[in-house]
Amino acid sequence: MSYGPPPGYSPYPGQPSPVPPAQTGLNGFGLTSLILGILAAAVCWLPFIGIVGILFAIAGLVFGILGITMLKYRERRTLAIIGTIVCSVAGVAAMILPWITGAFFVFDWFMNSGVIEDIEDWATTYPTTSPDFTGAPFPTTTP
Repeated sequence: MSYGPPPGYSPYPGQPSPVPPAQTGLNGFGLTSLILGILAAAVCWLPFIGIVGILFAIAGLVFGILGITMLKYRERRTLAIIGTIVCSVAGVAAMILPWITGAFFVFDWFMNSGVIEDIEDWATTYPTTSPDFTGAPFPTTTP
């Protein structure tokens, strides 16, 4: 019983050998990197929680670099490169944006809490200068 020629050999002498099929499939590390990068970009702008985006970005960078450097994914590195770029941008944004949005959140709370009005009331109730204030650091005596 004949099963045909071994892989890579032509069935007839002098004929070119068939080209092996291109590897199909997905770079799992690249896909994981891209998903983690998108997740990091989604949470990086949230005040006080956005710092978690840094963890997602670091994990995505690790998966992206693994997807780029592994030999078995040599032909399918595009997804890993895109995931690594998205994780890098999201990681930088996750380091900056939570502090900015948190500052706006605290500033808004500060403005709406009545603290400014209390300070203004205190300043008018307890003036810092008095009519007999001379501006000298020590009391002066006149001879």
